[in-house]
Amino acid sequence: MLEIIQKMNLEPNPTLYQIIKFNKETSIFFDIETTGLSSHKNQIYLIGCMYYSDKNWYTIQWLCESLDEEKELIQAFLSFAKNYNTIYHYNGDKFDLPFLEKRIKIHKLLNFELVSVDLFWLIKPYKCLFNLENLKLTTVEQLLFINRKDKFTGKQLIGHFYHYVKSKKATYKDNLLLHNKEDLKSLHTILSLRQYNTLFNNLKSFDVKRCDNYLLINIQHHFDLPIPINISKGFIDLMLDSSKLIIKIAIFEVELKFFFDNFKDYYYLPIEDESIHKSVASFVDPSHRVKATRATCYTKKRGTFVPLYKPLKPNISTFKYALKDEISYIELSSLTSDNSILRSYVKQHISFLTT
Repeated sequence: MLEIIQKMNLEPNPTLYQIIKFNKETSIFFDIETTGLSSHKNQIYLIGCMYYSDKNWYTIQWLCESLDEEKELIQAFLSFAKNYNTIYHYNGDKFDLPFLEKRIKIHKLLNFELVSVDLFWLIKPYKCLFNLENLKLTTVEQLLFINRKDKFTGKQLIGHFYHYVKSKKATYKDNLLLHNKEDLKSLHTILSLRQYNTLFNNLKSFDVKRCDNYLLINIQHHFDLPIPINISKGFIDLMLDSSKLIIKIAIFEVELKFFFDNFKDYYYLPIEDESIHKSVASFVDPSHRVKATRATCYTKKRGTFVPLYKPLKPNISTFKYALKDEISYIELSSLTSDNSILRSYVKQHISFLTT
Protein backbone atom coordinates (compact mmCIF):
# COMPACT_ATOMS: atom_id res chain seq x y z
CA MET A 1 0.00 0.00 0.00
CA LEU A 2 1.18 3.49 -0.82
CA GLU A 3 0.70 6.60 1.32
CA ILE A 4 1.14 9.85 -0.57
CA ILE A 5 1.16 13.30 1.05
CA GLN A 6 1.20 16.42 -1.11
CA LYS A 7 0.99 20.13 -0.40
CA MET A 8 -1.91 21.76 -2.24
CA ASN A 9 -1.66 24.95 -4.24
CA LEU A 10 -4.73 26.24 -2.43
CA GLU A 11 -4.99 29.49 -0.52
CA PRO A 12 -6.93 29.40 2.78
CA ASN A 13 -9.91 31.76 2.92
CA PRO A 14 -10.29 32.99 6.53
CA THR A 15 -13.21 35.29 5.66
CA LEU A 16 -15.18 32.46 4.10
CA TYR A 17 -14.38 30.11 6.97
CA GLN A 18 -15.63 32.66 9.49
CA ILE A 19 -18.85 33.36 7.59
CA ILE A 20 -19.84 29.70 7.29
CA LYS A 21 -18.34 28.76 10.69
CA PHE A 22 -15.92 26.27 9.18
CA ASN A 23 -13.15 25.05 11.47
CA LYS A 24 -10.28 24.12 9.19
CA GLU A 25 -8.20 22.74 12.06
CA THR A 26 -10.71 20.04 13.01
CA SER A 27 -12.18 19.21 9.57
CA ILE A 28 -11.17 16.98 6.69
CA PHE A 29 -12.44 16.55 3.14
CA PHE A 30 -12.92 12.93 2.15
CA ASP A 31 -13.43 10.82 -0.99
CA ILE A 32 -13.07 7.15 -1.87
CA GLU A 33 -12.54 5.20 -5.09
CA THR A 34 -13.95 1.69 -5.39
CA THR A 35 -13.89 -1.23 -7.81
CA GLY A 36 -17.68 -1.08 -8.18
CA LEU A 37 -20.93 0.04 -6.58
CA SER A 38 -21.58 -3.00 -4.37
CA SER A 39 -20.03 -2.81 -0.91
CA HIS A 40 -20.57 -6.60 -0.62
CA LYS A 41 -18.80 -7.64 -3.83
CA ASN A 42 -16.41 -4.75 -4.48
CA GLN A 43 -13.71 -3.04 -2.45
CA ILE A 44 -12.08 0.32 -1.78
CA TYR A 45 -8.76 0.76 -3.54
CA LEU A 46 -8.11 4.44 -2.77
CA ILE A 47 -9.03 6.80 0.07
CA GLY A 48 -8.13 10.46 -0.08
CA CYS A 49 -8.39 13.24 2.49
CA MET A 50 -7.54 16.91 2.42
CA TYR A 51 -6.50 18.51 5.70
CA TYR A 52 -5.07 21.77 7.03
CA SER A 53 -1.70 21.90 8.76
CA ASP A 54 1.07 24.48 9.25
CA LYS A 55 -0.87 27.19 7.40
CA ASN A 56 -1.35 25.05 4.28
CA TRP A 57 -3.75 22.52 2.80
CA TYR A 58 -2.44 19.01 2.13
CA THR A 59 -3.80 15.82 0.64
CA ILE A 60 -3.07 12.41 2.05
CA GLN A 61 -3.96 9.40 -0.11
CA TRP A 62 -3.78 5.68 0.55
CA LEU A 63 -3.61 3.50 -2.57
CA CYS A 64 -3.76 -0.28 -2.72
CA GLU A 65 -1.03 -1.92 -4.81
CA SER A 66 -2.69 -5.33 -4.65
CA LEU A 67 -6.18 -6.70 -4.14
CA ASP A 68 -5.48 -7.87 -0.58
CA GLU A 69 -4.47 -4.50 0.92
CA GLU A 70 -7.92 -3.02 1.57
CA LYS A 71 -7.86 -3.74 5.30
CA GLU A 72 -4.48 -2.04 5.68
CA LEU A 73 -5.77 0.91 3.64
CA ILE A 74 -8.84 1.36 5.85
CA GLN A 75 -6.79 1.01 9.02
CA ALA A 76 -4.49 3.80 7.85
CA PHE A 77 -7.46 6.06 7.18
CA LEU A 78 -9.08 5.31 10.54
CA SER A 79 -5.85 6.09 12.36
CA PHE A 80 -5.66 9.43 10.56
CA ALA A 81 -9.35 10.35 10.90
CA LYS A 82 -9.48 9.93 14.68
CA ASN A 83 -7.60 13.23 15.02
CA TYR A 84 -10.50 15.21 13.51
CA ASN A 85 -14.09 16.08 14.40
CA THR A 86 -15.87 16.74 11.08
CA ILE A 87 -15.72 15.01 7.71
CA TYR A 88 -16.86 16.79 4.52
CA HIS A 89 -17.81 14.93 1.35
CA TYR A 90 -20.14 15.01 -1.66
CA ASN A 91 -23.03 12.54 -1.67
CA GLY A 92 -21.04 10.55 0.86
CA ASP A 93 -24.05 9.96 3.09
CA LYS A 94 -25.51 7.88 0.28
CA PHE A 95 -22.42 6.14 -1.10
CA ASP A 96 -18.96 6.73 0.39
CA LEU A 97 -19.76 6.39 4.08
CA PRO A 98 -22.14 3.37 3.86
CA PHE A 99 -19.66 1.65 1.53
CA LEU A 100 -16.78 2.33 3.94
CA GLU A 101 -18.82 1.24 6.98
CA LYS A 102 -19.68 -2.06 5.28
CA ARG A 103 -16.03 -2.74 4.43
CA ILE A 104 -15.03 -1.84 8.02
CA LYS A 105 -17.56 -4.38 9.27
CA ILE A 106 -16.32 -7.04 6.87
CA HIS A 107 -12.75 -6.56 8.09
CA LYS A 108 -13.95 -6.50 11.73
CA LEU A 109 -12.48 -3.08 12.44
CA LEU A 110 -13.74 -0.42 14.84
CA ASN A 111 -15.77 2.26 13.08
CA PHE A 112 -14.97 5.97 13.35
CA GLU A 113 -17.20 8.70 14.80
CA LEU A 114 -17.05 12.04 13.01
CA VAL A 115 -19.69 14.68 12.32
CA SER A 116 -20.69 14.14 8.69
CA VAL A 117 -21.34 17.13 6.40
CA ASP A 118 -22.63 16.13 2.97
CA LEU A 119 -22.23 19.07 0.57
CA PHE A 120 -24.73 17.42 -1.78
CA TRP A 121 -27.55 18.25 0.65
CA LEU A 122 -26.23 21.78 0.98
CA ILE A 123 -26.70 22.38 -2.74
CA LYS A 124 -29.88 20.39 -3.37
CA PRO A 125 -32.33 23.05 -2.02
CA TYR A 126 -30.81 25.58 -4.43
CA LYS A 127 -30.82 23.46 -7.58
CA CYS A 128 -33.42 25.70 -9.23
CA LEU A 129 -31.79 28.88 -7.97
CA PHE A 130 -28.49 27.89 -9.60
CA ASN A 131 -30.32 26.54 -12.67
CA LEU A 132 -28.59 23.16 -12.38
CA GLU A 133 -29.56 20.40 -14.80
CA ASN A 134 -28.64 17.80 -12.18
CA LEU A 135 -26.62 17.52 -8.98
CA LYS A 136 -23.67 15.49 -10.26
CA LEU A 137 -20.31 16.68 -8.95
CA THR A 138 -19.17 17.53 -12.48
CA THR A 139 -22.25 19.74 -12.99
CA VAL A 140 -21.58 21.65 -9.78
CA GLU A 141 -17.94 22.01 -10.83
CA GLN A 142 -19.06 23.63 -14.08
CA LEU A 143 -21.24 26.04 -12.11
CA LEU A 144 -18.16 27.15 -10.15
CA PHE A 145 -15.91 27.20 -13.24
CA ILE A 146 -13.72 24.44 -11.84
CA ASN A 147 -11.40 23.12 -14.55
CA ARG A 148 -10.27 19.58 -13.81
CA LYS A 149 -6.95 18.25 -15.06
CA ASP A 150 -7.98 14.60 -15.05
CA LYS A 151 -10.01 13.34 -17.99
CA PHE A 152 -11.34 10.05 -16.63
CA THR A 153 -14.52 9.07 -14.83
CA GLY A 154 -14.56 6.97 -11.68
CA LYS A 155 -15.92 4.06 -13.71
CA GLN A 156 -13.12 4.31 -16.26
CA LEU A 157 -10.49 4.39 -13.52
CA ILE A 158 -11.49 0.95 -12.23
CA GLY A 159 -9.72 -0.48 -15.25
CA HIS A 160 -6.71 1.74 -14.57
CA PHE A 161 -6.51 0.35 -11.05
CA TYR A 162 -6.46 -3.27 -12.24
CA HIS A 163 -3.82 -2.40 -14.84
CA TYR A 164 -1.75 -0.72 -12.11
CA VAL A 165 -1.98 -3.76 -9.84
CA LYS A 166 -0.59 -5.94 -12.67
CA SER A 167 1.96 -3.58 -14.21
CA LYS A 168 2.77 -0.97 -11.52
CA LYS A 169 3.08 1.60 -14.31
CA ALA A 170 3.30 5.15 -12.94
CA THR A 171 0.85 6.44 -15.57
CA TYR A 172 -2.00 4.41 -14.12
CA LYS A 173 -1.06 5.36 -10.56
CA ASP A 174 -0.91 9.05 -11.45
CA ASN A 175 -4.33 8.93 -13.12
CA LEU A 176 -5.88 7.37 -10.00
CA LEU A 177 -4.32 9.83 -7.58
CA LEU A 178 -5.06 12.88 -9.73
CA HIS A 179 -8.77 12.07 -10.06
CA ASN A 180 -9.14 11.61 -6.32
CA LYS A 181 -7.15 14.75 -5.55
CA GLU A 182 -9.25 16.81 -7.97
CA ASP A 183 -12.40 15.59 -6.21
CA LEU A 184 -11.00 16.72 -2.86
CA LYS A 185 -10.00 20.10 -4.21
CA SER A 186 -13.49 20.60 -5.65
CA LEU A 187 -15.05 19.95 -2.24
CA HIS A 188 -13.16 22.89 -0.80
CA THR A 189 -14.40 25.14 -3.63
CA ILE A 190 -17.99 23.90 -3.25
CA LEU A 191 -17.76 24.90 0.41
CA SER A 192 -18.17 28.52 -0.73
CA LEU A 193 -21.80 27.77 -1.68
CA ARG A 194 -22.64 27.47 2.02
CA GLN A 195 -22.65 31.27 2.04
CA TYR A 196 -26.00 31.32 0.23
CA ASN A 197 -27.58 29.23 2.96
CA THR A 198 -26.03 31.47 5.64
CA LEU A 199 -27.21 34.61 3.84
CA PHE A 200 -30.79 33.44 3.30
CA ASN A 201 -31.13 32.25 6.89
CA ASN A 202 -29.82 35.47 8.44
CA LEU A 203 -31.80 38.21 6.72
CA LYS A 204 -32.26 41.09 9.14
CA SER A 205 -32.20 44.60 7.70
CA PHE A 206 -34.42 45.52 4.75
CA ASP A 207 -34.79 48.62 2.62
CA VAL A 208 -38.36 48.48 1.28
CA LYS A 209 -39.92 50.89 -1.18
CA ARG A 210 -42.70 50.93 -3.74
CA CYS A 211 -41.88 51.71 -7.36
CA ASP A 212 -45.02 51.99 -9.50
CA ASN A 213 -46.56 48.51 -9.57
CA TYR A 214 -43.68 46.78 -7.83
CA LEU A 215 -42.37 46.36 -4.32
CA LEU A 216 -38.57 46.52 -4.16
CA ILE A 217 -36.82 44.88 -1.21
CA ASN A 218 -33.12 45.71 -1.06
CA ILE A 219 -30.82 43.83 1.31
CA GLN A 220 -27.13 44.70 1.60
CA HIS A 221 -24.71 41.90 2.48
CA HIS A 222 -20.99 41.31 3.08
CA PHE A 223 -20.66 37.83 1.61
CA ASP A 224 -18.08 36.95 -1.03
CA LEU A 225 -20.50 35.07 -3.24
CA PRO A 226 -18.93 33.09 -6.09
CA ILE A 227 -21.93 33.27 -8.44
CA PRO A 228 -24.45 36.07 -9.15
CA ILE A 229 -28.07 34.97 -9.41
CA ASN A 230 -30.87 36.39 -11.54
CA ILE A 231 -34.10 34.39 -11.47
CA SER A 232 -37.79 35.04 -12.12
CA LYS A 233 -40.74 32.91 -11.09
CA GLY A 234 -44.40 33.81 -10.89
CA PHE A 235 -44.66 37.47 -9.92
CA ILE A 236 -41.18 37.61 -8.33
CA ASP A 237 -37.73 38.58 -9.58
CA LEU A 238 -34.61 37.94 -7.51
CA MET A 239 -31.23 39.49 -8.25
CA LEU A 240 -28.21 38.68 -6.10
CA ASP A 241 -24.70 40.00 -6.65
CA SER A 242 -21.55 40.60 -4.64
CA SER A 243 -23.05 43.35 -2.47
CA LYS A 244 -26.85 43.21 -2.47
CA LEU A 245 -29.94 41.07 -2.74
CA ILE A 246 -32.88 42.67 -4.56
CA ILE A 247 -36.33 41.10 -4.62
CA LYS A 248 -38.89 42.64 -6.95
CA ILE A 249 -42.52 41.68 -6.30
CA ALA A 250 -45.57 42.68 -8.33
CA ILE A 251 -48.26 44.82 -6.63
CA PHE A 252 -51.93 44.47 -7.52
CA GLU A 253 -54.69 47.06 -7.09
CA VAL A 254 -57.67 44.69 -7.25
CA GLU A 255 -60.76 43.34 -5.52
CA LEU A 256 -60.19 39.95 -3.89
CA LYS A 257 -62.07 37.53 -1.70
CA PHE A 258 -61.43 36.50 1.90
CA PHE A 259 -62.76 32.97 2.46
CA PHE A 260 -64.12 31.97 5.87
CA ASP A 261 -63.17 28.54 7.19
CA ASN A 262 -66.43 27.58 8.93
CA PHE A 263 -68.70 27.89 5.89
CA LYS A 264 -71.56 26.01 7.64
CA ASP A 265 -72.06 29.03 9.90
CA TYR A 266 -72.62 31.39 6.94
CA TYR A 267 -75.24 32.29 4.38
CA TYR A 268 -74.46 33.47 0.87
CA LEU A 269 -76.25 36.55 -0.51
CA PRO A 270 -76.38 36.16 -4.31
CA ILE A 271 -77.31 39.79 -5.02
CA GLU A 272 -74.51 41.19 -2.85
CA ASP A 273 -72.15 38.35 -3.90
CA GLU A 274 -70.76 37.73 -0.43
CA SER A 275 -71.53 35.75 2.72
CA ILE A 276 -72.62 36.80 6.19
CA HIS A 277 -72.68 34.98 9.51
CA LYS A 278 -75.88 33.10 10.38
CA SER A 279 -76.41 35.37 13.40
CA VAL A 280 -76.86 38.29 11.00
CA ALA A 281 -78.46 36.29 8.19
CA SER A 282 -81.52 35.66 10.38
CA PHE A 283 -82.54 39.26 9.68
CA VAL A 284 -82.35 38.76 5.89
CA ASP A 285 -85.34 37.65 3.82
CA PRO A 286 -84.93 33.85 3.32
CA SER A 287 -85.60 34.31 -0.39
CA HIS A 288 -82.45 36.47 -0.65
CA ARG A 289 -80.06 34.04 1.03
CA VAL A 290 -78.81 30.47 0.62
CA LYS A 291 -76.53 28.33 2.69
CA ALA A 292 -72.93 29.07 1.86
CA THR A 293 -70.58 26.50 0.36
CA ARG A 294 -66.82 26.50 0.66
CA ALA A 295 -66.60 28.28 -2.69
CA THR A 296 -69.18 31.00 -1.81
CA CYS A 297 -68.24 31.61 1.82
CA TYR A 298 -66.34 34.87 1.38
CA THR A 299 -66.36 38.59 1.79
CA LYS A 300 -64.80 40.92 -0.78
CA LYS A 301 -62.26 43.64 -0.34
CA ARG A 302 -60.69 46.11 -2.75
CA GLY A 303 -57.15 47.12 -1.91
CA THR A 304 -53.43 46.85 -2.61
CA PHE A 305 -52.07 43.32 -2.50
CA VAL A 306 -48.89 41.30 -3.05
CA PRO A 307 -48.74 37.59 -3.92
CA LEU A 308 -48.21 34.84 -1.34
CA TYR A 309 -47.11 31.36 -2.36
CA LYS A 310 -46.86 29.63 1.01
CA PRO A 311 -48.51 30.24 4.41
CA LEU A 312 -46.89 32.89 6.57
CA LYS A 313 -45.97 32.71 10.23
CA PRO A 314 -47.43 34.54 12.06
CA ASN A 315 -50.72 33.91 10.30
CA ILE A 316 -52.31 36.92 8.66
CA SER A 317 -55.41 37.34 6.51
CA THR A 318 -55.01 36.04 2.97
CA PHE A 319 -57.15 36.71 -0.10
CA LYS A 320 -57.82 34.97 -3.41
CA TYR A 321 -59.64 35.43 -6.69
CA ALA A 322 -61.24 31.99 -6.26
CA LEU A 323 -61.11 29.31 -3.57
CA LYS A 324 -59.08 26.79 -5.56
CA ASP A 325 -56.45 29.26 -6.74
CA GLU A 326 -52.92 28.19 -5.77
CA ILE A 327 -51.75 31.77 -5.27
CA SER A 328 -52.96 33.78 -2.31
CA TYR A 329 -52.47 37.49 -1.63
CA ILE A 330 -51.92 39.63 1.43
CA GLU A 331 -52.48 43.33 1.90
CA LEU A 332 -49.39 45.41 1.27
CA SER A 333 -50.02 47.44 4.42
CA SER A 334 -49.78 44.36 6.65
CA LEU A 335 -46.43 43.54 5.10
CA THR A 336 -44.78 46.93 5.41
CA SER A 337 -46.04 47.70 8.91
CA ASP A 338 -44.38 44.74 10.67
CA ASN A 339 -40.71 43.86 10.15
CA SER A 340 -41.16 40.29 11.45
CA ILE A 341 -43.89 39.66 8.86
CA LEU A 342 -41.70 41.19 6.16
CA ARG A 343 -38.78 38.96 7.13
CA SER A 344 -40.99 35.88 7.07
CA TYR A 345 -42.41 36.98 3.71
CA VAL A 346 -38.97 37.41 2.15
CA LYS A 347 -37.78 34.00 3.39
CA GLN A 348 -40.95 32.40 2.11
CA HIS A 349 -40.39 33.82 -1.37
CA ILE A 350 -36.75 32.73 -1.42
CA SER A 351 -37.99 29.24 -0.54
CA PHE A 352 -40.54 29.46 -3.36
CA LEU A 353 -37.86 30.47 -5.87
CA THR A 354 -35.61 27.57 -4.90
CA THR A 355 -38.21 24.82 -5.35
